[in-house]
Amino acid sequence: MIIRLRDTLGTTIVVVTHELASIFAIGTNSVFLDPETKTMRATGSPKRLLAESKDTKIIEFLTRGESNVNKSA
Repeated sequence: MIIRLRDTLGTTIVVVTHELASIFAIGTNSVFLDPETKTMRATGSPKRLLAESKDTKIIEFLTRGESNVNKSA
């Protein structure tokens, strides 16, 4: 529904979530905020960040609880 709404209206939709399925299904650009340093840790496509990031916190966030995450997804 969110993707259809985005495409129909031709607009940007902001979704705040920790749900991995939504991040990968909906997200075309993501911003990862670090509560400890109060900074933006990374930004970009969730799929690209998973495949290319060297940041362990980003990788841990994007793969938490997922033993079968395909990094080339």
